Amino acid sequence: MRDTRRSCFRTPFSINARHQSLCAISRSHGYSVHCLAPLPKRHLPRSKHATPANATKGYCMPTEHIFYIPTVFLLGMIAGRFLPIPRRHAATAARSEAILGWSVVSALLVTVSIFVLTHLFAPFGGVHAVSSAAHGQAVFDQHPVFSASEIYSRLELFGAAGRDAYQAMTYTSDVLFPASLLLTLLLLGAYLSRKGSLSSGVRGWMAVLPIGWFVADISENTMIYRILDAYPEHMTWAPALGAATVIKFALLLSSVLVLAASAWGGIKTKSIV
Repeated sequence: MRDTRRSCFRTPFSINARHQSLCAISRSHGYSVHCLAPLPKRHLPRSKHATPANATKGYCMPTEHIFYIPTVFLLGMIAGRFLPIPRRHAATAARSEAILGWSVVSALLVTVSIFVLTHLFAPFGGVHAVSSAAHGQAVFDQHPVFSASEIYSRLELFGAAGRDAYQAMTYTSDVLFPASLLLTLLLLGAYLSRKGSLSSGVRGWMAVLPIGWFVADISENTMIYRILDAYPEHMTWAPALGAATVIKFALLLSSVLVLAASAWGGIKTKSIV
């Protein structure tokens, strides 16, 4: 089944082919133009799934990446905006605040590193590894499904190796990355609460929403593991997987929005002297 929810970027080879076509059209109309030499075929990317027909289609970024990458950078922007710079003679409370701020940055760097390793490199057993083993099929949280027939038809396309890789991901990298992101969200919420005067309700939401998102994410992983473990037997509750995915992303988005609103609307920055 073809996943249409992807944003694709043209490779240099597809751009080169368009350039050659434009040059040929211009010359046919009598224009004197200088055309670049076509790229040699030996430079085309090779992989076990690459074919002459799909070698120039371009690289695709899953929708999940388009959501997570701005989230991580927004967290970094918020952390950098309010990160204190500790001074030699700073008060104890101020230095404690500085340590908490740097803890936020450290957690964010760990989260970004885990995201890059598990989402862009196959050897680390993340989304990229599953996609490679499943012949390019997208995992369920990249393309939510709400019917049992679609779930099991997609699992059939995964193949045995793809299903095994997907099941392993549900209790390894797909737990490690959410756990690191949860730590980042909670530390940032604690830092923003300490940095300025926030109501108890806002502080509560900054803790409840990230924890709720993490619980929803782990619940989704558990559902996927159970579905894969019982395959090819059909689970009657399988259609609820799509709702779990939507709830998970809604809670994550809400967490980030509450943090952003608290940072830019209700915080008065303090300088440490």
